[in-house]
This record gives sequence, structure tokens and C-alpha cells, in this order.
Amino acid sequence: MDGHPYCQQLRSLTPFAFCNMQLMMDKYTFAALALGLATISAAVLGDMNYWYNMQPYYDIENINTYPAVLDSDGAKRSWQDTILVGHATIREVNPAREKGQQLMDAGRVYFEDGTGLDTSKAMAFRNLDRYCVAPIVFGQEPLASYDFWAVGVNCCSGTTADFRCGEFNNPKARSGLRLMREDQRPFFRLAVQQAEAAYNIKANHPLFFYWMQDPVAEVLKYRSDGFKLLDVVLLVPDDEHPNPRLCDDTAVAGG
Repeated sequence: MDGHPYCQQLRSLTPFAFCNMQLMMDKYTFAALALGLATISAAVLGDMNYWYNMQPYYDIENINTYPAVLDSDGAKRSWQDTILVGHATIREVNPAREKGQQLMDAGRVYFEDGTGLDTSKAMAFRNLDRYCVAPIVFGQEPLASYDFWAVGVNCCSGTTADFRCGEFNNPKARSGLRLMREDQRPFFRLAVQQAEAAYNIKANHPLFFYWMQDPVAEVLKYRSDGFKLLDVVLLVPDDEHPNPRLCDDTAVAGG
């Protein structure tokens, strides 16, 4: 029976059938693995992009900007500095007079001319990273409560008067962009508590800001970086699929 020509032909075709089936399985396996990897990568990159770029942008855009524009009747002129622009009044924030409770919904803050950083009261709290803080003050007079703080991560040595965060050396910088990272806020609060103890000061309701000249540009950069990362992910060309493992010549030949 084994010597029948049909059986011999079937035996000679078996390696080809096995090879084709193996190639097909290799393709499907590769496709499944590639799809799984792409799905996981998309989820991770999407979450990171939203967490670091888009969420801060949306959070800042959804809360207030100070100074606020007031009606021309002068209502709510409880701020120290007012500037008339057309039919509206612009008020700038003075850290010597305003309290943290008054600006709890602040996202972007433009401080009055004469506001700066008091790096002599800088402090850092270390938990793997260094969480650096320095009070935002007006002039040289001590404040009853230091409620406005410039912050940064790993931009100080932890020693007194060392603060190199944000635009600390820009003389035109007198604006703050609110810290929106909930995971970092407790560490900055601990740094402020250390500063209170070290310098015998009070911070009744500290608010944390990145010190800069143009917070609007920084907020737009959040959005721009988010879309850039999305474009990079979408426009990266797919690498050529690796060739499936070829069957051994001896198997193909039926030997």
C-alpha cells in the first residue's frame, strides 16, 4: 500500500503543507503580538501624554486668571493696584496684601510690579527628588503670612538661599502658573513647613506657582506638546514586518 503512487505523492506534499501552515501561524502570531503591543503602548503613551500635557492645560484653562477684568464702575476694588484700560479696570496681585484664601481658584497670576522671589528663605524637601520652594514677596518688608510660593523640582541644592527654579534669574518675570500636580503638592507643603520652622515665618494658606514671565505661552506649550506627541505617535512609519521563519530546505524538498 505504501508503494502506491498516490501515497508517495501525498508523502512528498506533506512538508509543503506543514511549511505553509507554519508560515501562516507565524504571521498570525506576529500580528497578534504586534496588535497587543500597539494597544498597550497606545494606552501607556496616551495616559502619560494626558497626565503631563493635556490635563495641566485643561485644568489651568478651567480656573481663574488674576488680575481679573472688573467693570468700569470699580466694583470689587479690594486690590492694592489698579490700572485703567479702556472701560475696564485691571487689578494686579500684591503678595503683601492678598491672602491665599482669596486666590484659591487662581491658575495664572500676574503680580504687581515690585514683586519678586525671596531666595534667602528658600527651602527644599527631599523624597527621592528635591522639592524646592521660595516665597513670592513684595519689596523687602516681612509678610504676616507667606501665602505665595515659587516651586520646582531638583532645581536647588537644599541649602539656604539656593533656588534656581523657573525663571528665577529673569528680571522681567513676575507671574506665576499654578502647580496642578496633586502628587507633588504634599511634598511642596512639607518644604514650606520646614521653611516656617527654619525662618520663623507663617504660611497660613500657601499656594504654589511656577515662576515665569509669560504663563500664557507656557499653558499653550502644554497643549502644543500634547499634540506634538500625538502627531509623532500617529506619523511614525511602521517598520517592515520581519520575514517569517523559512522552512528548512530539506523539509521543503521532502528529504
